[in-house]
Amino acid sequence: MSEHEPSELPRVLSLVHVVASGVGIIVGAGIYVLLAPAAENAGGLVWLSFLISAFVCAFTAMSYAELASMFPRTGGEYEYTSHVFGRRVTFMIGWGMAAGLVIAGATVSLGFARYARYFWDVDDRWLGLAVLGLSSLLVVWGSDRWSKLVVLLSAAQVAGLLFVVVIGIGHLGDGELFSGRGGSGWNSFSGLMSAAALVFFAYIGFDEVATLSEETKDPTRITPRALLLSLGISAVLYVLVSIAAVNVLGAEGLAESTQPLTDVAADVVGGRAGSVMAVFAMLTTANTVILVLTAASRMIFAMSRAGDLPKVGSRLWRDGTPALAVVVSAVIAATFVL
Repeated sequence: MSEHEPSELPRVLSLVHVVASGVGIIVGAGIYVLLAPAAENAGGLVWLSFLISAFVCAFTAMSYAELASMFPRTGGEYEYTSHVFGRRVTFMIGWGMAAGLVIAGATVSLGFARYARYFWDVDDRWLGLAVLGLSSLLVVWGSDRWSKLVVLLSAAQVAGLLFVVVIGIGHLGDGELFSGRGGSGWNSFSGLMSAAALVFFAYIGFDEVATLSEETKDPTRITPRALLLSLGISAVLYVLVSIAAVNVLGAEGLAESTQPLTDVAADVVGGRAGSVMAVFAMLTTANTVILVLTAASRMIFAMSRAGDLPKVGSRLWRDGTPALAVVVSAVIAATFVL
């Protein structure tokens, strides 16, 4: 490849890889954190709030699916904006997305550290830097390699939530699944909508599937399907988990819980639940760090290739990986960790 020829990422990702990446980045720490405050607003109808939020997200997902099939290149929002607006607006969109992804990487790496301290008494910052460093090395290693690990980690994420669902089966009918917070009528509806707005955050990330379009084997067909499948699988998991949680803890107990999924497991299987859920949470956050660093580096790569950042950021390593963009993303994230 000559120095002036545009860099293209190798197309190595299949539908399984892209769906696993989508589910992996959606089913992150959100469900571990948002379930209790959502129940505080919606009561036993918290499961319906997840369903409503998924329905709203579906319209955005369909828009991304259409755009991804029209412009199957990396960069996602940055790429789409470049076909409509001028360079200044396009740069601001790309810069904003890249900054958000890098900061998310730092935040989630610290989340990993807090779960890891369940087993190791080490400063959060050192653990956060360690998972950032290992994740960046994996992403530099190449898409055909990190994608296989992401499939395994995403399967573990799903298994963690299914574990909660399975242990809650014996409590079916114990919770009031059709009773909203504050009785019936307007108060119940208002609480339900407030919860739906809150849990919308738990679905954020499905758009990152679009950043993998250039590395997908048949993006015009696979990327739209992967977007909708990722959102659909995540929605089903969220609804089942929230139903299990209400049945085990009750709406009031769930609303007052600071670690709802751990409390659900502890109520059913006893004291071992803390370590079991900590392992699942570590796998979840580690997977999210890998995927967020990947998305951030692809955004930097796309901006560099277009000339909105120094061209050196678009250089590919021998395996077709934008290694410098990955390293830059990890280093900036590390400064936020510190």
